[in-house]
Amino acid sequence: MSETPATPQKERSLRRRPWLIAGVIVIMLLGALVYFFLRDEVPPEDADFKPAWTAGGGPRNPLVIFMEETSPLYRREYYGHYQPGTPEEAQRLEVLVAKNAFVFPAFEKLMATDSSLWRWPDDRGTSFPLRDDCYICQEVAEIALATKVEFLVHHGQRREAAMLAVAMHRFGHGLNQAEGGSLYYSQVLKIQEVARDELVLALESETSPEILEQVQEELTGIEQQTSDLIPVIKRGHLLMTSVFHTMAHDEAAFADLTQRHPSYFKIWLRPNRTLWLDLQYRRDLIASLESGDWRKAHTQSEAFLDAVFARHRKFWHWMTNPNAFGRGQWYEWLNKDLVLDTATEVNKHRMLITSLAIRRYELSHNTLPKTLQDLVPEFLPAVPVDAMNSLSIEWDPAKRVLLARGFRSPGSIVIHRSWDGDITFPLWWKAP
Repeated sequence: MSETPATPQKERSLRRRPWLIAGVIVIMLLGALVYFFLRDEVPPEDADFKPAWTAGGGPRNPLVIFMEETSPLYRREYYGHYQPGTPEEAQRLEVLVAKNAFVFPAFEKLMATDSSLWRWPDDRGTSFPLRDDCYICQEVAEIALATKVEFLVHHGQRREAAMLAVAMHRFGHGLNQAEGGSLYYSQVLKIQEVARDELVLALESETSPEILEQVQEELTGIEQQTSDLIPVIKRGHLLMTSVFHTMAHDEAAFADLTQRHPSYFKIWLRPNRTLWLDLQYRRDLIASLESGDWRKAHTQSEAFLDAVFARHRKFWHWMTNPNAFGRGQWYEWLNKDLVLDTATEVNKHRMLITSLAIRRYELSHNTLPKTLQDLVPEFLPAVPVDAMNSLSIEWDPAKRVLLARGFRSPGSIVIHRSWDGDITFPLWWKAP
C-alpha cells in the first residue's frame, strides 16, 4: 500500500521542527546561563570568624563609662587657627583646658582600671549603623589630652606633660586590645600618632637621663604585633556582613549608604558573592599575618586589591559582572591600607624609642653615636629592625635623622601603589 504524499504545509512543518528544537535548547541554555550568572551564592562559611567573646567588663565596663562621661567634650576653640607662642594661642589653651576639666579625672580613673576589662560598645563592634559617639576616644586624645600637654609645656611643667603623653600611648594600646575594636581601629592609630607628637614636644628640652629612661621603659612593649590585626580583620568581616545584610533588607539604609535608589540593589548587588570575596581576602591576609611577616602580609594584600581594582575599572565591568556594585561597595568600605598603616606606626614607635636611647647616649657621652650598634646593650637591647622589610633601621648622625626604607630595599626605585617614600624620624631636640 503506497504512502500518502506529504502536503506542502506538512513538509514546511517538518523542516521547521529541527529549528524549533534548536531554538528551545538555545533558550534553555540562555536561561540556565542567566540563572547561574545572576543568582547569589549561599552565605559564606565564616563560623571561624566569629570570636569567642569573653565576659570582659560587661556592657557597663570602664571604657563605656569613660565614653559616656567624656561625651560632653568641649570642641569649639580647638578648630581655630592660632600661631604657636602667641597670646591668642595661650588663651585658647586656657579655655579648652578649663572647659574640659571634667575629662582629666575621668581619664585618670580609666587608666587606673585593668585594660583587659575594656570593651567597645555596639555589640562589641559588630553591629550597624555606628554610634554617633564612636570617635569620642580619638577626640578626647586630640582635643582634651593633647591640649593639656601643650598647656603644661606652656607653663613649664614638661615632666608632667611627658607623663601625660606616655599615658596617652598606654591609652591607645589599651583601646587596641579592647574587644570589638575593629570599628574603631583607625582612631587607635591616630591616638598613638598624637601621643607621639605630644611626647616629643614635652621632652624636647629634657636633660634628665632618669626621666628619659623611665619614658623609654614605659613605651617598650606596647607596639602592635601582626597577631593584633587578626581579630580586627575577623571583626571587619562581621561588620561587612552586617552592612550588606542591612542594605539587603532596609531600603532606607541602602539609599543612605549608597546614594542610589533601592531598585539598583536588585540589579547589581549580590550580597553573598561580595561576602565570599571579602572572606577570601581576609583568610589570605590572616595566613600571611600568622607568619609574623609585615612585608608578606602587605604584598599579599596589595596584589589581591590591585587585581580587584583593575577589574573594577574596566569599561564593561558594570555590564558583565552582576556583582559589580557589590565589589565596588566592598572596595570602598574595606580598610585597604590596614597593614601598611599599622606597620608604619610600628616603625615610628620603634624610632621614637631609639631616639630616646640616642638622647640618653648623647647626655652620657657628650656626642651622638656613630652607629646604632653603639647603643647596645646599655641603652637598647638590640639594634631596632624595620618592621616592613626586616632590615635594621638606618641612622645618619650628620643629618640627625633615623630612616626606615619601608616595603622596598635600599636603592630600589620600585615603590608600591600605596607607598611613595621612606619614613624619616628627625631628632626632636636641638643640636648643641
